[in-house]
Amino acid sequence: MHRAKGPEAPRVIVAGKQELPAPYPGGGDKADCDLWARRERSLLYVGLTRARDWCATTAAR
Repeated sequence: MHRAKGPEAPRVIVAGKQELPAPYPGGGDKADCDLWARRERSLLYVGLTRARDWCATTAAR
């Protein structure tokens, strides 16, 4: 999704949404964790809004 910023596609599929936001990899404080989660949500937003006509997501439980 990092490369998706800017260009559009007719159809977009975001697979594995259950892994977003990705778990925070560091051991920092709560502010670091919150910043990580906010950036992950922003990245998901970018991926979802690249669809011109149709968008789908998949998730598993």
